[in-house]
Amino acid sequence: MVFLPLQIMDAATDNKEQEFRNAQIHIVGGKTAAPSIFINNSQNYYLRLRFFGLESAWTGDIPLREHATGSQPWLVKVPLQERGQFLSIWCRICIQNFGKSKRILAMLWPLFMVKSNLPMSVKVHMETPTLGVHLDSVVNGKGELQQLYCPGTVDHSHQITFQLDEGNPSMNDPYIPLNYTLVDKEFFTKSSMEEIEVILESLNHCFESKWPYFEDELEHIEWVMGFSQPFTHVQVRYQNACPYSCALLVEVLPWSLIANCLGTPVSLMLKGVELCSVQHHAIIAPPRLEDNFHLGIFTGGTWFFSGPLQLAKSDWSQSFYMPKITGTIPLEGTIRTCIKCDLDLCIISLTSSVRNNIRLLRFASTHVLSNYLSTQVQVMCFAVPDAQKVWDFPKLAESHCFSIAPHSGKSCSGIPIRQWFMLNRETSSDYLLYIAFSIDPALGWSCPIRVDKPLVRMAFSVQARDLSVSVLNLAIYFCLEDI
Repeated sequence: MVFLPLQIMDAATDNKEQEFRNAQIHIVGGKTAAPSIFINNSQNYYLRLRFFGLESAWTGDIPLREHATGSQPWLVKVPLQERGQFLSIWCRICIQNFGKSKRILAMLWPLFMVKSNLPMSVKVHMETPTLGVHLDSVVNGKGELQQLYCPGTVDHSHQITFQLDEGNPSMNDPYIPLNYTLVDKEFFTKSSMEEIEVILESLNHCFESKWPYFEDELEHIEWVMGFSQPFTHVQVRYQNACPYSCALLVEVLPWSLIANCLGTPVSLMLKGVELCSVQHHAIIAPPRLEDNFHLGIFTGGTWFFSGPLQLAKSDWSQSFYMPKITGTIPLEGTIRTCIKCDLDLCIISLTSSVRNNIRLLRFASTHVLSNYLSTQVQVMCFAVPDAQKVWDFPKLAESHCFSIAPHSGKSCSGIPIRQWFMLNRETSSDYLLYIAFSIDPALGWSCPIRVDKPLVRMAFSVQARDLSVSVLNLAIYFCLEDI
């Protein structure tokens, strides 16, 4: 956080230097609102700023009044430690009149800010040809709004490139231009009514990030970081950093973000080649997917694949021919795809949406289990062919079951069902999905419960051991809800 010492001085004084030496110094922290200061409403004042620790390097006088153009902020040069060097910032003055009094708000903004919606930090290389300056820095991802240091003033143009790491080429070729000629004259538009309390409340939310834009459904997840990010494509958008700001924001927008909530790593495959892998509870920006692709799961030393998938696009129309396949993922909506993994069936729910000009894809299980009992429960999930036939309960069910501990209350995510044991792998018919429960497999299993059709609530019983009797029938309520 950058701290800026600030002084407020009377503009009408005869001895400016004496006023300067006697003026109280206030400290303004970055991304914070300083305490209010009382001044004489009938007099004119100006501000001076400097960086913390540079006692003699003050700015010039900044009038504590609106710019003559009304909406235009004041351009301020804050001296740096090197002689003759400075950092240009904006100082926007807002005045709210009420009765015979008025309130004045001074907002300090950098000339440029950057916001990357990639899931990881990226390196940024910036060049300012007219000044012969080359700078390297790191931009944090996940929608964090941060200052982008650029030398010079608004009259200088800059060239920036983004790079994932040393081994990957630049994501934007050629460079991205950055200067104030990229925005129109309405950039500094002032609203007709500006209430300072409204402005301050808006600024309190300016630096909040809504990334990764999947809304409330994935808000509770602690995303895994530190994985390998593949080469991807991005676009940039120039806009105001936030309401009431005067900083020019360059926002980096990956074409897509993929979130994996399936419970197991999933790979994107193109013509038998792995494009990238997404770990459970991880988010990546994938390579561009123009052709049909597959999802792959690697287990037991073998790859298993889904059927072909394709992404529907907004430019599709009746006059545009694109061979449709059953695995077409709509812009907004959900489909399901299956992967047969040896003895088990993996059913994946693929949800697509577009938020903030980013194609959001979520891989998830079709079913998630949460145990609200006070004891651990064994679970058996199996897929039964949709045929007019009676099937026996699977033998050696214990080898295909898993356990669910009591719900801790720390998370509402539950346990995703990754695989369903297939009673007949060779069938070409659809599968019906069933779940059976047991407290102690040695005492048997509950009646199988079908879970692939609408169900609100049902009751069943399982056998459990009790100290007073040898075997106890335990009644359990089972609820099925949309996720």
